[in-house]
Amino acid sequence: MSHSEALPNFLGETVDNGRLKIIERLGSGAYGIVYKALDTTSPVDRPVHYAVKCMKRYPVGTREASFQARELKLHKMVSNHPNVLTIHRHFFDGEHLFMVLDFCAGGDLFVAITEKHRFRRNTDVLRHAFVQLLDAVQHCHNNWVFHRDLKPENILCDNQGCNIRLADFGLSTQKAICSDHGLGSPFYMSPEAISTECSQDGYSTRHCDIWALGVILTNMICGRNPWKAAEPADECFASFLTDNDFLLRSLPISQGVNNILKRCFRLHPPARPSISQIRAEVLKLDTFFMSETELVHASDSQRAIAQYYADPTPEGELSSGSDRDLRDDPNTSSCEVSSVDPDEVYVYPMPPFDSPQLLLPPQFPGDSSSVSASDISSDGPTTPDTHSVDPIDMVEVPDLPGEQDIDKFAVFPSSDPSRIPVKSAKSGLASRNLWKRAMRRLKAMGI
Repeated sequence: MSHSEALPNFLGETVDNGRLKIIERLGSGAYGIVYKALDTTSPVDRPVHYAVKCMKRYPVGTREASFQARELKLHKMVSNHPNVLTIHRHFFDGEHLFMVLDFCAGGDLFVAITEKHRFRRNTDVLRHAFVQLLDAVQHCHNNWVFHRDLKPENILCDNQGCNIRLADFGLSTQKAICSDHGLGSPFYMSPEAISTECSQDGYSTRHCDIWALGVILTNMICGRNPWKAAEPADECFASFLTDNDFLLRSLPISQGVNNILKRCFRLHPPARPSISQIRAEVLKLDTFFMSETELVHASDSQRAIAQYYADPTPEGELSSGSDRDLRDDPNTSSCEVSSVDPDEVYVYPMPPFDSPQLLLPPQFPGDSSSVSASDISSDGPTTPDTHSVDPIDMVEVPDLPGEQDIDKFAVFPSSDPSRIPVKSAKSGLASRNLWKRAMRRLKAMGI
């Protein structure tokens, strides 16, 4: 049973000494339930609403209490930015902790992408929203807060998909370098955060956030994920390792977007662009999308993805309400975790997404077959049952200049450029050999 399942139902109740009346359940996660609450002190003709996150209260001095204290501390540190969800206060009521947050009527970015299709072929709206997200993450990094769980579900917006608010700092840290492998949601995790094979001495949390921003940009443009997990056993990711133009030939994205994504997805973390560099390149783009003329000559899968994202969401494909329960799915397989200290991280599987079509990895060029719900990986978003309180670690990991094309060191061109060489990736051994070749080549370059 998850922590949120053990919480009582507060619908209709008043808390905070009668100041807040719980009127609607907005959603739940592994550790708490989020409600919409009415401020009973606000005027009847101008009611004020808040989002209230309810969690179990733990005794002072316990590990769990220290985890909650870290979330509160780091969220408050960055709460003064217009694109970070404001945390107004917190209070305890009996056995429960309540966080009072801004209420965002539009829901989260996941809904804006999968249900509302807010960014479909709309460069101006997409650019406006993504730049706001970049500014929010930059603000966090400037204040030495690294999110570690950037994904559409943790980004709130208005009904138009604009006015972005970064939320949920439960996994955030002040460590610039950490060794909590397997922490977060696999769709959005960088390779070094997943595997100890390429980051035995720890990895840069700053550059993991930048990797996640690249995945989110892909989500917003075409409603798909580039891969299920950035590890060599994943066919899409192995194909990207072989040919870093794989996404350009798999998804209906523009050449300019492809150039940005190739840099965000560099294997060597310091070679990824800084947030300011990404921002400048995004502002210069004419479009994020393939033109209609380009789509005529595109692959079947590219046209199918563009068309699916353009059409209204089929009735019944997504749950009708906004309350997507992210509790552990007993039908999913366990997510393996490397050996960790008692003060480190324990990871549990959670269901990936409600949609059987949107936010899936791309099909390979030439493969026009449809994707069914059964094709969804069970290795979905994960959260820690426990994680330590990180001390401030003032280790700055520098960004390399954007013109240093480090990603070419990990590219192994196909002998047939007209087709993505995926057959070799279907063997776990072959894909892992490819991965090791890439890592050896980076080390040989002294980076």
